[in-house]
Amino acid sequence: VPVRPADREAVRQALVSEWGLHAADFIVMHMGSFSPEKNHLFLLEVWSLLPRHARCILLLVGEGKERARITEAVKARGLADRIFFAGFRPAE
Repeated sequence: VPVRPADREAVRQALVSEWGLHAADFIVMHMGSFSPEKNHLFLLEVWSLLPRHARCILLLVGEGKERARITEAVKARGLADRIFFAGFRPAE
């Protein structure tokens, strides 16, 4: 995977603006297809252990056959305010 330099602060500000996040939020991104081997359910379990005051946001980037199941699991665990789905994003 080619890695290009990026202005981290500009990227962060763009994410805060696009998703309506708070400037103090700690943003973690997971990029990859929604497939069983990615084990998103385990990631949700770990995320649910974080205290709400920690202001940790998870941004899931990608698509796949497991997306609907993971979306429902996020809602069922009450994590919809801390986990966001960005869908497929083409490389720029």
